[in-house]
Amino acid sequence: MKRKSTVLMFTVLLQIVLSGSDVSAQDHANSAAQANNPLASMTALNFQNYYIGELTEYDDAANQFWVRFAQPVSVAQTDWIMRASLPVNTYPTSASGDYETGLGDFNVFAAYLINTDDPAVSFGIGPQLLVPFLTGVFSFFLFGERITALQLIGGLLLLGGCQTVLQQKRKFLSRNIKG
Repeated sequence: MKRKSTVLMFTVLLQIVLSGSDVSAQDHANSAAQANNPLASMTALNFQNYYIGELTEYDDAANQFWVRFAQPVSVAQTDWIMRASLPVNTYPTSASGDYETGLGDFNVFAAYLINTDDPAVSFGIGPQLLVPFLTGVFSFFLFGERITALQLIGGLLLLGGCQTVLQQKRKFLSRNIKG
C-alpha cells in the first residue's frame, strides 16, 4: 500500500513541477488536449498513472504507471508520429494483500497523419510493434524474472531482424543521397 501512495505522490509532484504557471488558460486547455491525443504532432514525454480502485477478484486496488514518448517524424515528405510506451504494473496476487510489480509489454506505433483541416479531428494509420522481449530483458535485470531459452532465441532473432532492416535503410539512404 505504501508503494502505491509513493507512486501516486511522485506522479502528482512531477505534474506540478512540469506544468508552467505563465501559460494562459486557453493554451493550457489546448496543451492538455494535445497531450492526451495519441496523434498530436508534438514531441512529448508523458508520465501517466492509472489507479484502479477496486478489482473484481480481490477487494484490493491496483496501479499502472506509464512512460510514453512521442516524436513527429517526416518520411518521404509525409508527416508521421512515432509513439513508444512502457507500463509498470502493480497488482494484488492474493487476497491476503500481497502485491507484485513488473513491466508490461513495450510497444511502439507509427501513424501516418491524415490532414482533415480541422484541428479537433485527427486520423492516423500505421503499424504497431509489440515487444515483449525487451520487457522480459528489463524485467530480468530489474525484477529478477527468468528468461527461457525459447524467449532468448526469439529475442535474438528479433534483434537480428532489426539490425538487418537498419542496414538496408542505410544502404537505401546512401544510394539516394549520392544519386
